[in-house]
Amino acid sequence: MNSVLNINIRVISGQARAAVKEFDGEMKKLSGTAAALNRAQAAAAGAGGAFSRAMGGKDLVGFGKNLQWTGRQLEYSFTLPVLAAGGAATKWALDNERAMTSVRKVYGDFGMTIETRNREVASLAKTFELL
Repeated sequence: MNSVLNINIRVISGQARAAVKEFDGEMKKLSGTAAALNRAQAAAAGAGGAFSRAMGGKDLVGFGKNLQWTGRQLEYSFTLPVLAAGGAATKWALDNERAMTSVRKVYGDFGMTIETRNREVASLAKTFELL
């Protein structure tokens, strides 16, 4: 029985060593990833500083405020007037269509073809000849 226990202990000990070795490998990968993230963060900070220097030394908050002001000016000076003009054009078209509908109700459909119009004129000419 002692020999079976010794074999089991050796097997479990080998598995533990393999797990520790695998764990060490994974930790090395993670430390490499952490180092890469630190390098990327440093590069981003350097790019932010370069951007700030390119902006003439202004900070990013000031740049953001100016960009927001520009967007607001575009909204009030361009977008809203275009929307108002579109609304006025739509209202004009609807009013015009409503007026044409009223004209059609009173005078009928005046979208006659040339032949129909010529027959109508000839008919009216005969009627006025008789008077």
